[in-house]
Amino acid sequence: MGQAAASVGLSFYDVLARCLHESIVRIPDAEEALRGLLGHMLVFVGKGAQAVKEMTVKFIRWVLGLMIKTLYTTAKQAIDRIF
Repeated sequence: MGQAAASVGLSFYDVLARCLHESIVRIPDAEEALRGLLGHMLVFVGKGAQAVKEMTVKFIRWVLGLMIKTLYTTAKQAIDRIF
């Protein structure tokens, strides 16, 4: 079974989280950059400055989910104010 078949049913963010995790496994120098990015995302969504310790697929997916939810809510509020 190919990778495409294995990813049926996964959302774009699931695949993105898995790819980001694989990048830190393959390129150890990328870990610090991703840790910083996730930390800034947590601040943006209102989780405050937190030390990013675990770099699991589940954690990365959770942060991406928070980010998307915050972006969606903010965009919806902006549109609702216009109309």
